[in-house]
Amino acid sequence: MMSGKLSGRSVLVPGGTGNVGEGVVRTLLEAGATVLVPSRSQNRLDGLYSLIDPTVSERLIGYVARYETFSEADALASMVSSEVGQVTDVVALIGGWWGGKALWDITAEDWQKVFVSPATTQMALLRSFFPKLPQNGTYTTIAGFSSYMPVPGSGPVSMQGAAQLMMRKALSAEVSSGPRIND
Repeated sequence: MMSGKLSGRSVLVPGGTGNVGEGVVRTLLEAGATVLVPSRSQNRLDGLYSLIDPTVSERLIGYVARYETFSEADALASMVSSEVGQVTDVVALIGGWWGGKALWDITAEDWQKVFVSPATTQMALLRSFFPKLPQNGTYTTIAGFSSYMPVPGSGPVSMQGAAQLMMRKALSAEVSSGPRIND
């Protein structure tokens, strides 16, 4: 156990109720961080709480909140700030897996769900939280392997992941000092 290494850090983990997110949340808690997890679903938060060691669960703070739009992410940032204070770090686990169609078979609904919505959510979170991070803070996006290597039948996932990586690169190019930026 890495207890204490991240003591005093408040880490926002959007997507923390997912399979990968649960592991990230667990690791951050074990390292001593306070972990803030927004979710659209109380059931998903309850499921996450049930998986967390009770000795660290007091540092897990769940929020039933949406954050997919700019206004929703702004509202989440205000709520978290008023209840917890400054977020020191963000680990954004936005998106998920999708597959089964060639690019020419993608519907407008597929495109919205798999590309537009996750890309908008990534941008909404970045603009709402990054400017408020401390100088020694971090902003991390997690993108899967398909961001680098296309997977037949999952083109929009690969395209969204590549866009997410470019967002991180653009942010790094724009920031001369301040929070560390990772992917």
